[in-house]
Amino acid sequence: MVSRRKILSRSRDNLVESQYEEQDEEDVWYNLDKLYKDHIQEVLDKWNQIDDEIWAKVIVFERNRRVAKAYARAPVLTINGSNDGFDGFRIGLCGFDNPMRDPKTEEAKRHINQGVKIKMDEQGNILIKRLCKNNVYVKSTNQEDNAIGPEIIRNSQGALEHEKPGKVRET
Repeated sequence: MVSRRKILSRSRDNLVESQYEEQDEEDVWYNLDKLYKDHIQEVLDKWNQIDDEIWAKVIVFERNRRVAKAYARAPVLTINGSNDGFDGFRIGLCGFDNPMRDPKTEEAKRHINQGVKIKMDEQGNILIKRLCKNNVYVKSTNQEDNAIGPEIIRNSQGALEHEKPGKVRET
Protein backbone atom coordinates (compact mmCIF):
# COMPACT_ATOMS: atom_id res chain seq x y z
CA MET A 1 0.00 0.00 0.00
CA VAL A 2 1.28 3.48 -0.89
CA SER A 3 1.36 5.98 1.96
CA ARG A 4 -0.49 9.28 1.86
CA ARG A 5 2.80 11.14 2.25
CA LYS A 6 4.26 9.44 -0.84
CA ILE A 7 1.13 10.21 -2.89
CA LEU A 8 1.20 13.87 -1.85
CA SER A 9 4.90 14.26 -2.56
CA ARG A 10 4.43 12.63 -5.98
CA SER A 11 1.71 15.07 -6.93
CA ARG A 12 3.70 17.98 -5.55
CA ASP A 13 6.67 17.04 -7.71
CA ASN A 14 4.40 16.88 -10.80
CA LEU A 15 4.85 13.16 -11.25
CA VAL A 16 2.27 10.97 -12.90
CA GLU A 17 1.40 8.46 -10.17
CA SER A 18 0.39 5.58 -12.42
CA GLN A 19 3.71 5.73 -14.26
CA TYR A 20 5.72 5.19 -11.07
CA GLU A 21 3.43 2.85 -9.11
CA GLU A 22 4.94 -0.47 -10.14
CA GLN A 23 8.62 0.44 -10.23
CA ASP A 24 11.43 -0.68 -8.00
CA GLU A 25 12.09 1.93 -5.31
CA GLU A 26 15.90 1.81 -5.51
CA ASP A 27 17.43 5.08 -6.77
CA VAL A 28 14.01 6.80 -6.72
CA TRP A 29 13.09 9.80 -4.59
CA TYR A 30 9.70 11.43 -4.05
CA ASN A 31 10.83 14.10 -1.60
CA LEU A 32 13.50 16.75 -2.26
CA ASP A 33 14.62 16.97 1.37
CA LYS A 34 15.17 13.21 1.52
CA LEU A 35 16.99 13.33 -1.82
CA TYR A 36 19.40 15.99 -0.55
CA LYS A 37 19.95 14.27 2.79
CA ASP A 38 20.58 10.88 1.18
CA HIS A 39 23.13 12.23 -1.28
CA ILE A 40 24.93 14.34 1.29
CA GLN A 41 25.08 11.31 3.58
CA GLU A 42 26.45 9.24 0.69
CA VAL A 43 29.29 11.75 0.26
CA LEU A 44 29.95 11.90 4.01
CA ASP A 45 30.08 8.08 4.17
CA LYS A 46 32.81 8.10 1.48
CA TRP A 47 34.56 11.27 2.71
CA ASN A 48 37.80 9.55 3.77
CA GLN A 49 38.02 7.68 0.44
CA ILE A 50 37.40 10.72 -1.80
CA ASP A 51 40.53 12.19 -3.42
CA ASP A 52 41.32 15.86 -2.82
CA GLU A 53 41.14 16.45 -6.59
CA ILE A 54 37.41 15.68 -6.66
CA TRP A 55 35.43 18.92 -6.70
CA ALA A 56 31.88 17.75 -7.47
CA LYS A 57 29.50 14.84 -7.33
CA VAL A 58 27.37 14.81 -10.47
CA ILE A 59 24.03 13.03 -10.29
CA VAL A 60 22.04 12.36 -13.45
CA PHE A 61 18.28 12.16 -12.92
CA GLU A 62 15.42 11.40 -15.25
CA ARG A 63 12.24 12.50 -13.54
CA ASN A 64 12.73 11.29 -9.97
CA ARG A 65 15.02 8.33 -10.80
CA ARG A 66 18.79 8.49 -10.46
CA VAL A 67 20.28 6.91 -13.57
CA ALA A 68 23.96 7.76 -12.96
CA LYS A 69 26.38 9.40 -10.57
CA ALA A 70 30.02 10.37 -10.93
CA TYR A 71 32.71 12.27 -9.08
CA ALA A 72 34.30 15.08 -11.10
CA ARG A 73 38.07 15.20 -10.93
CA ALA A 74 38.91 16.80 -14.29
CA PRO A 75 39.26 20.60 -14.09
CA VAL A 76 36.57 21.03 -16.76
CA LEU A 77 33.62 18.68 -17.12
CA THR A 78 31.54 18.59 -20.31
CA ILE A 79 27.91 17.52 -20.04
CA ASN A 80 26.34 16.81 -23.42
CA GLY A 81 23.79 14.68 -25.23
CA SER A 82 26.19 12.02 -26.49
CA ASN A 83 25.91 8.27 -25.89
CA ASP A 84 29.32 8.13 -24.19
CA GLY A 85 28.22 7.86 -20.54
CA PHE A 86 31.00 9.07 -18.21
CA ASP A 87 34.68 8.93 -19.17
CA GLY A 88 36.19 11.25 -16.55
CA PHE A 89 36.02 14.33 -18.77
CA ARG A 90 32.54 14.09 -20.30
CA ILE A 91 29.11 12.97 -19.27
CA GLY A 92 26.99 11.94 -22.24
CA LEU A 93 23.45 12.06 -20.86
CA CYS A 94 22.16 9.67 -23.55
CA GLY A 95 24.70 7.05 -22.50
CA PHE A 96 22.81 5.77 -19.45
CA ASP A 97 20.07 3.16 -19.42
CA ASN A 98 16.75 3.74 -17.70
CA PRO A 99 14.10 1.04 -18.15
CA MET A 100 11.46 3.51 -16.90
CA ARG A 101 12.31 6.25 -19.43
CA ASP A 102 9.23 7.87 -20.95
CA PRO A 103 8.73 9.50 -24.38
CA LYS A 104 8.91 13.07 -22.98
CA THR A 105 12.30 12.35 -21.44
CA GLU A 106 13.51 10.83 -24.73
CA GLU A 107 12.34 13.97 -26.54
CA ALA A 108 14.08 16.30 -24.06
CA LYS A 109 17.34 14.37 -24.34
CA ARG A 110 17.35 14.83 -28.12
CA HIS A 111 17.68 18.61 -27.59
CA ILE A 112 20.79 18.55 -25.38
CA ASN A 113 23.28 18.52 -28.28
CA GLN A 114 26.72 19.85 -27.29
CA GLY A 115 25.50 20.84 -23.81
CA VAL A 116 27.68 22.75 -21.37
CA LYS A 117 31.12 22.86 -19.82
CA ILE A 118 31.36 23.19 -16.04
CA LYS A 119 34.42 24.10 -14.02
CA MET A 120 35.34 25.42 -10.61
CA ASP A 121 37.61 28.48 -10.48
CA GLU A 122 40.31 29.23 -7.89
CA GLN A 123 37.78 30.93 -5.58
CA GLY A 124 35.43 27.94 -5.60
CA ASN A 125 32.85 29.47 -7.97
CA ILE A 126 31.18 27.05 -10.35
CA LEU A 127 31.21 28.40 -13.90
CA ILE A 128 29.01 27.13 -16.72
CA LYS A 129 29.62 27.75 -20.41
CA ARG A 130 26.88 26.85 -22.86
CA LEU A 131 28.20 25.15 -26.02
CA CYS A 132 25.02 25.13 -28.12
CA LYS A 133 22.18 27.45 -29.09
CA ASN A 134 19.58 25.66 -26.97
CA ASN A 135 18.55 27.09 -23.61
CA VAL A 136 20.21 25.69 -20.51
CA TYR A 137 18.03 25.70 -17.40
CA VAL A 138 19.28 26.30 -13.89
CA LYS A 139 16.97 25.06 -11.16
CA SER A 140 17.40 26.59 -7.75
CA THR A 141 15.43 25.36 -4.77
CA ASN A 142 16.17 28.42 -2.65
CA GLN A 143 16.48 31.79 -4.38
CA GLU A 144 18.18 33.39 -1.36
CA ASP A 145 20.87 30.75 -0.83
CA ASN A 146 22.68 30.55 -4.17
CA ALA A 147 25.07 32.40 -6.42
CA ILE A 148 23.01 32.37 -9.60
CA GLY A 149 23.65 35.58 -11.51
CA PRO A 150 20.90 38.22 -11.63
CA GLU A 151 20.61 37.97 -15.42
CA ILE A 152 19.51 34.35 -15.02
CA ILE A 153 17.20 35.02 -12.08
CA ARG A 154 15.45 37.76 -14.10
CA ASN A 155 14.48 35.12 -16.63
CA SER A 156 11.51 33.44 -14.94
CA GLN A 157 12.35 30.04 -16.48
CA GLY A 158 15.97 30.10 -15.28
CA ALA A 159 17.30 29.74 -18.82
CA LEU A 160 20.61 30.83 -20.22
CA GLU A 161 19.07 32.41 -23.29
CA HIS A 162 20.16 31.47 -26.80
CA GLU A 163 20.84 35.09 -27.81
CA LYS A 164 24.07 34.90 -25.80
CA PRO A 165 25.75 31.65 -26.93
CA GLY A 166 28.90 30.60 -25.17
CA LYS A 167 28.81 33.18 -22.39
CA VAL A 168 30.21 31.96 -19.08
CA ARG A 169 27.69 32.06 -16.23
CA GLU A 170 28.30 31.75 -12.53
CA THR A 171 25.98 29.44 -10.59
